[in-house]
Amino acid sequence: MVMRIRYLVLALVVVVLLIGGVAYAYPWSLVSRYYVMQPTNPSISSNNAKGYLIQLPQCYISSNPYGGATGTYGLPSCVALKYGAVSIVVWFYVPSTSTQGVILGMQGSQYTSSPGTFVPALYIGTDGKIRFGEWSSLSSIQTLATSISPGWHMAVWEEGGISSSGATVYGYLDGNLVGTLTLSGVTFTVGGASPPPAYWDIGAGYVSDGWPSGNGGWFFFNGTIAYVAVYNTVLGQSQVQQLYSAGFPNTLFSQNLVVAYLLVNNTAIYQGPPPLYTGSWSNYYFVPWFVNYALLSQMGITNPQAITTTPSGSQGLIPETQFLGPIPNNLFSWCRLLQGVSVSVPSHVYVNQSFNVNVQLTTITQMQYELPYYFMVGINGTNESSVLRVDAWVFSSDAINGYVFANNSSLTAPPKPGNYTVVVSLPVCNMVWTKQITVDPPSNTTSTTGNTTNNTGGSSSSTSSSTSNTPTTSLSTLSTTLIDALNTVVQYLVNPVVAVVVVLIVAVAYILYRRRETVVRL
Repeated sequence: MVMRIRYLVLALVVVVLLIGGVAYAYPWSLVSRYYVMQPTNPSISSNNAKGYLIQLPQCYISSNPYGGATGTYGLPSCVALKYGAVSIVVWFYVPSTSTQGVILGMQGSQYTSSPGTFVPALYIGTDGKIRFGEWSSLSSIQTLATSISPGWHMAVWEEGGISSSGATVYGYLDGNLVGTLTLSGVTFTVGGASPPPAYWDIGAGYVSDGWPSGNGGWFFFNGTIAYVAVYNTVLGQSQVQQLYSAGFPNTLFSQNLVVAYLLVNNTAIYQGPPPLYTGSWSNYYFVPWFVNYALLSQMGITNPQAITTTPSGSQGLIPETQFLGPIPNNLFSWCRLLQGVSVSVPSHVYVNQSFNVNVQLTTITQMQYELPYYFMVGINGTNESSVLRVDAWVFSSDAINGYVFANNSSLTAPPKPGNYTVVVSLPVCNMVWTKQITVDPPSNTTSTTGNTTNNTGGSSSSTSSSTSNTPTTSLSTLSTTLIDALNTVVQYLVNPVVAVVVVLIVAVAYILYRRRETVVRL
């Protein structure tokens, strides 16, 4: 019996030590940094001829309004055929002056074949210049080129004024117009050559046969690509500048936003409308950050997921090693548009009492589109935490006005009196706010003390009362301590990780006990 108690005590001690460690770390174990996709690197291909790519969704065109080819088309072409215009916004990173490759490409057949029809719509050539490209039946190859420096950039490729006799292509870099291309005849985007562009790829494209500064074949991008958004209109320069100022991701001009992809790993949590990358590394596609199903359905598209392709040409996993970063916080819309945050909590609460943590944020511009902020709220040194969403846009119930938004989250005070720190964090922006709170003993402690004070009328009765109450007071203190301890244990056992650890430790202790008992019998 003594040995059994000894082993149980040992198990409980280990559990308490583990709980002490888990209690502090568990609520804050969320990763707050984004890492973005790199299509290729020298370990995959020395000349960027192999790598990983992302294939956009497809539609089927049985009747071409511009007299071009019919058949399967990639998403941007589907948009152009349906609405007569398309704009594609891309945020990407150029690590060095030797960065090159196709950022957006459209082909009649997919990697690893050699397509007979192709246009590298957006690429950085071997000469270090970024190019916006298109082809038409009467104008052939047309490009806009400009120098680009290392760093983060936003490029916009647009095609509008589409007809059977031509179209206009616009190219923007970092909010500035690079130039326009006026093409005659049917462009490749809407089927000016056959086979039409069935495959629109992110991170790769084919560059050969007269296209300047290519590698003579499949040309993968060796920088990183963070965000791609497709619109069903030609965005004006002021709109492009607004998008650049807002950062990414965002839903500006959402009435024309068809789909947007945030090409990050799946380790960042509570950073926006989930999910971003699919929930495990065994899935072979990206889930959109934003999708307008009404617009997609008009093109006959039901699945907005973007398929990932490996260097072998098969659908497959993009490994974690292909995600680089982290992305600077100031590029994100949540951080770029945030002017300030204030947090308020009560200065005093009682043990086990619920209380509200109020979070108010102010944006630098009047929010005309929805931008949800996800805050982690918790009490340091405890397992008490929650996620607080504040919707920052003028039509939100959280709006105080067009610039100020507020919401609150309820927490429960610890079962033990003392001074604690309430921590509020915005992981995506790597921001943290703290507030001090005092947890007082139960409210009946004051009345009990008062009653004791009021009963000291005479010295004899006071002494007698004090003497007779000593055992009761000790028992009460012991009961309170046991209750606090049980509350703490129950609080931590709610955590499934801790519960599993407890079960494993108790099981090991029991096995050790039984083994020793067997040895003693022998």
